[in-house]
Parts: sequence; C-alpha cells; structure tokens
Amino acid sequence: MTKADFAIVQILSAAILTVISIAIAVLMLQQAKRVRSFKLRLQAHLLWSGMCFFSAYLFLPAIAYLYTEHLWFQ
Repeated sequence: MTKADFAIVQILSAAILTVISIAIAVLMLQQAKRVRSFKLRLQAHLLWSGMCFFSAYLFLPAIAYLYTEHLWFQ
C-alpha cells in the first residue's frame, strides 16, 4: 500500500469514528433528558467535542498529504 492509500484509510476511519461517536452522544443525551442526569449530559458533550478534535487530528494531516500529492502530480 502506498502512502496515499494509508491517507485514504485514515480519512475513512476518522469519518467512521466521528459518526459512531456522534450516534453514541445523541443516545446519551436522550438518556440524560429522560433521567435528568447532568453527569450523563456532560459526558455526552465531552464525548462529542473530544471526538471532533480527535477526528480533526486524524483527518486534516491526511487531507493535507493528499492535496500535496495532487499538486505534485499536476
């Protein structure tokens, strides 16, 4: 596998992790509203925001690499 393939896998894994964590956070928020739990609501928001930062950490370098490859071979 080339580095471009690894960059694509990294982008896809970041997208999958983001979708899964947002779904879990939404379910946690629904549960927190049902039981009126501030702790669970805070955990859901921390999960959501933490995963956004983590996926950006994975996503942006891979996009930068693919864009550099695109410019190099133009």
